[in-house]
Amino acid sequence: QQIINLVGDVNGAYVARSNQRVLGDLAKTSGDEPAAEIHYQRSVKFCRETGFKPELAWSLYEYADLLLTRDGERDREKAGPMLDEALALATDMGMKPLMEKVLSKREILKA
Repeated sequence: QQIINLVGDVNGAYVARSNQRVLGDLAKTSGDEPAAEIHYQRSVKFCRETGFKPELAWSLYEYADLLLTRDGERDREKAGPMLDEALALATDMGMKPLMEKVLSKREILKA
């Protein structure tokens, strides 16, 4: 039922997504980093509990991106494992656009 609640109609195609990730994206865009972090944490937790792997991969990527942008104490070391997991999931599922985004962020981590 939780997954069904996340399905929306986008130009006639149905897309499943975590509403917490969407809220995290909105908070990040509006500059509310603390709220964004909470939403991304909730999204990751929900996706792990439900086995929603494609959305887990995107949630991990977006959360890591927030941490890298914020660049606070220990943010980089927290972002690294998230990017690694997002890349592994994206690779397993053939999510090429996400793979490219994750690899780009991993290059930033190395700098």
